[in-house]
Amino acid sequence: MAIQHRGGNKQVILSGGERWHLPRGKSYRDIPAEDRLGDELQRAVKEVAAEWSSAKLRPEEEEAIRKMLARGLEHRANLLERQARGRWVEAEMKLRFPGLSWNSRGVDITGPGGQSYHYEILSGTESNFALHGRRMASTFFRMIFF
Repeated sequence: MAIQHRGGNKQVILSGGERWHLPRGKSYRDIPAEDRLGDELQRAVKEVAAEWSSAKLRPEEEEAIRKMLARGLEHRANLLERQARGRWVEAEMKLRFPGLSWNSRGVDITGPGGQSYHYEILSGTESNFALHGRRMASTFFRMIFF
């Protein structure tokens, strides 16, 4: 299945559930037949995300969520918690995979050894998939989601 974006880039969902972002000019034929690192990252991110609880919130995150709830903005409070969860999951993944090239901008992980594709860790919501597809339209990456 493919989701086409306005800029010519697209997301491809493979039968095994892998999600790939293809920039304009790349096709599904450019997706590697085997991606052991990506598979390992995908397994690990699901394990790490399962360890999350609101007890992992930092004090300032708890306070921000409390303020949103006090204002009656439950949807904003939920968003803040999802963002905190994402930051925590990514930080834990960095600890599990210290030998990878982690980036503070652009894709989360630069593919090793000059491989042409990279990795992006993200929550598995459709809005987040779409946001990353628009934000990094020109980058070839595998979506590692939880």
